[in-house]
Amino acid sequence: YLQTKGELEAKITSYLAGRASEEIFFDDITTGAVSDIDRATNIARAMVTYLGMSDLGPIKYESSQHEVFLGRDYGSGSRISGQMANEIDKAVRKIIDECLALAKKTIEENRDLLVLIAEALLKYETITSEEIEFLVKYGSLDAYDAYKKNSELLAKGELKIQEESKVEESVESNTKEEVVEETTKEVKEEVDNNGNE
Repeated sequence: YLQTKGELEAKITSYLAGRASEEIFFDDITTGAVSDIDRATNIARAMVTYLGMSDLGPIKYESSQHEVFLGRDYGSGSRISGQMANEIDKAVRKIIDECLALAKKTIEENRDLLVLIAEALLKYETITSEEIEFLVKYGSLDAYDAYKKNSELLAKGELKIQEESKVEESVESNTKEEVVEETTKEVKEEVDNNGNE
C-alpha cells in the first residue's frame, strides 16, 4: 500500500482543520487540537527525515520514527549536525504552515456550507455521506426522507422513470410539506395503479 506526497499533505491538512476552524470561528485556540497537531507533525517529520518528500531531497536522516526506549538508542549517537537539524525543522515547519494555510483557505471558501453541516449535526446528531450530499445540493435535510423513499420505490420499479425529474424539481423549488405531500400522492397513486393491474 503506497501513499503519495499529495495524500500525506491532504491528511496533514485535515488534521489541522480543527485548529484552523478554532481560529476562524472563535478567534481563539483550545487544547482540543493537541492530538491532531501531534499526528500532523509526525507525518510532516517522517516526510522530511524518512520518506525523502521535502526540499531536502531523497535522503534518510533518521532510521525510524520510534522514541528512545531503555538504552537502545543512547549509544548510537546522532548523525545529524546542528545545522542539518535546523534545516529539518524548517522543512517540517514549511509543510505544516502550507497545510494550515490550505485548511484555512478551504474553510473560508466553504464557510456557509460548514455552518450548514454543523447546524445539521446539532439537529440530527449524526448524518451520512448521502445526507451530506443532499444537504449540499438542496440546503436542507427536511425533505430527505421523502426523497429517499421515492428513490427506493424508483429502484424497485414502483415509481415511473418520468416521475424522477418531478421529485428533483419538487425538492429544489418547494418546501418540505409540499415535497412530502406531492411525492407521497404520486407514490400512492402509482402503487394503487399497480395493485389494480
